[in-house]
Parts: sequence; C-alpha cells; structure tokens
Amino acid sequence: MRASQSRVGSSGPRAWMRSFGLLLLLAAAGRPAAAASWTRLAPATSPAVRRNASMAHDARRARLVLFGGDTDAGVPYGDTWIYDGTNWSQASPATSPAARTEAAMAYDAARDRVILFGGETASGFSSETWAFDGTGWTQFSPLSSPPARAASSMVWDSNRRRLVLFSGEGASGDITDTWTFDGSNWSQLSPGSSPPVRDNAATAYDPARSRSVVFGGLRSGVALADTWEYDGTTWSKLSTADSPAARYSGAMTSNPADGRLLLFGGTPSAGELSDTWELVPTAATLDVVATTASTTQVAQTDTGRTVAVRVVNAGAHAANLTAASLRFVASNGSDVSSGYTVTASVGNVSSLAAGAGATLAFTVAVDSAAATGLVTIQAASCCTAGKRALRSSPTPGSSTV
Repeated sequence: MRASQSRVGSSGPRAWMRSFGLLLLLAAAGRPAAAASWTRLAPATSPAVRRNASMAHDARRARLVLFGGDTDAGVPYGDTWIYDGTNWSQASPATSPAARTEAAMAYDAARDRVILFGGETASGFSSETWAFDGTGWTQFSPLSSPPARAASSMVWDSNRRRLVLFSGEGASGDITDTWTFDGSNWSQLSPGSSPPVRDNAATAYDPARSRSVVFGGLRSGVALADTWEYDGTTWSKLSTADSPAARYSGAMTSNPADGRLLLFGGTPSAGELSDTWELVPTAATLDVVATTASTTQVAQTDTGRTVAVRVVNAGAHAANLTAASLRFVASNGSDVSSGYTVTASVGNVSSLAAGAGATLAFTVAVDSAAATGLVTIQAASCCTAGKRALRSSPTPGSSTV
C-alpha cells in the first residue's frame, strides 16, 4: 500500500472506529436525546478485524453494506458484508470489485443501490465505479470519471438526486475537485470556491438545508479543523461559534430524528479522539421592508384582505419562511400576534437565500381583542437559517420555523 497508509490507521481501537464508526452513529441516531448512550453490540458473526473499510446504509432494504478495508499490515480485503441490525452475514456476489481500501461509498436513493468509487488496490489507486443492488455488484463504464483516488468523500444529495464526490488522495498527492454522479455518468463541477486540498475528511449531507458538509481532513500531514458546505453551486466556509479539534478520519452522519449532523471521533496529530459533536442552527436575520401600502403597518380594515409583505434576508445564510415568520407589534411595543390570524398564500416562497428578497402574500384576519390602530409587521425572532454552530453538548430544538 502507499507509504502514507500508516497515517490513515493503526491497530487497536482506531481500526474499529474507522470501520464501524458510522454503524455506531446510525444505531444511536434514532434514540431520544435524553436517552443517548453508547452500546457495544455483540453479533453472532462479524467481518474480520480491519480498518479503512467502506460502509453505506441501504435505506430500501434497511441494511448496512460493508466492503473491503485492509489489515494492520496493509493487506486489502475484497469481501462484502450485510448487517441487518442484529447480525452480520457475508454476501456471495458472482462478481465483485477487486480487494481495496479507502473507497468512497454511498447509497443512491433514486436508483436503490449502493455506489462505490475508487479506493486503493494492490495495483494502486482506482477510478472504478461499482453498484451493489443488495445481491450482486455491477461495474459501470461511465463516459467520464474522476481521476483515480482513495480517501475521498462522497454523499447522496437528496435534493438534487445526485451523489457528490469531493477530494481524496491520488498518485500525485491530495486532490481538491468536486464531481457528481447521476446514476450513469460522472460530471466535474466548477464551483466558484472550494475547500483547500485534503483527504480523509468527515462528510455528510445536511437534509434540513440541502447542503453537503465537510469537516476537517488531512493535508500534508496536518489535521484540519475547518467546516465547509456545498449548496449545489459553490462551496462556502462556515464560521461557527465553536468547533471540534482538528482531526481526520472522523465519522459524520445526519440524525434522522432532527436532521442535525453528528460527528464522532477521528485522529488529530497524535492519538485518537472519542468526542461527539452536533452541528446546530442559529438564528437568521429577516427584515420586513414594506406591505401593500409601502409601509410595515396594517390596520383592522385590512381584515379579510390579502396583504403583500416585502421581506429581505439580511443575514449571511438562507432562511426558511412560513406564516410564523411574521409577528405583529402594537404602537406601544407589545406583541399582539395572538390577535391576528395569518394565512400564507400557496404561492409564497418557502426559503430565502442570503441577501435575497421576496414579496409574500398573506390573508390577515384581525381579532376584536387586537390593538386598535396601525400595527407593525415585523420578522419573528424565531426565524432559522443555515448558519451553524458546532457544539459538543446537543440541545433539543427545531431547525424549521
């Protein structure tokens, strides 16, 4: 294997973390926050001890699929294993990828199959694309493919129905390109900005905001601690209130209970980590510009009429919009939202990009107990956005207004 292989893993606890960290996160993800705990499972059969294996969750069949990896001596595996939540069983496909380590693997939900790309075989870095349908492996022959590599990051973008591949390590060193796979062919993207080169980054898809998120990784032997997100067009570096320590080979996935991302463990410059972090939302900045009458006020005479409200997202991140995004304030400063019934038009946009504006249509019914006179429409302080804060002590809460 390559000379740098020793930096990716070592024998002992890290081998388990690298190969099975995602499994542990998936097992814990569905549990209530108040009951969060780690449990070591004891299946009757298990794959041989290994590191740098590839694993993905087959959502349709409710199974985890594991392929390859290598021994502490750097000998690659070429076996396929299935985990059903209780036990591991080895699959016996008629055709299979060559033994390899550090391949990228993710589930293609649109076509119900697990996709594997690249990795490092005994012959060197690979640029092969394979699909596993729950029974057998099929090799693709796409018109174009990313350069051969290992230790890259790949996630399923459920909003754009594409797999997103980023970075990795090839024969000439670290790579910093972005590719998408549509089930048949690979396409290289040209984002306006990209994260610096790296490999072994923790990567997951954020379903709440339709973003692919990358944390950390390894560049020139140095562990990184930056957070980047890809919105389908370009990469943006996130500025977070707090952040995990620099690391590579961490395990990251989304929690299906609330859509937030969970990060566990990894390797800093020396030793191993066993900390758990959550990527959580912070507030957006949503400003109301004007209503139909070019003012931010409505009167009781507006009852039953449609009121057009111009809003602008003055924050640096996208904001989600609903009728609850607005509140009504009387001239004395008191919140009189309870005196109003607001029905949003079906034609309203549901989200607003940073710096963008939109006109929202609402039907306003004024309750008799509401304050008399003109009432100012303001943005509710609860409005959420894409800005995230990383923290190690998760707090329950919703990320949608």
